[in-house]
Amino acid sequence: ALPIFRRLGGTKSISSTEAFQLCRHSKYFGTRFDLLNAFYAMIAIDRARIAKYEDRKLFFGVRKGE
Repeated sequence: ALPIFRRLGGTKSISSTEAFQLCRHSKYFGTRFDLLNAFYAMIAIDRARIAKYEDRKLFFGVRKGE
């Protein structure tokens, strides 16, 4: 999940679609759903949170990476 922290660390509110556009050249994420699974794993280890739910979209907040 390091590419996520480098590209999205410190982001307050970003949708999975927007995040996939930023990480689309990563070899780790082939589809938007791969990235969504990574977000859920980061929530589980307290590195991200669900910022809001709006118009059937989830927005995530990503903590800065170390």
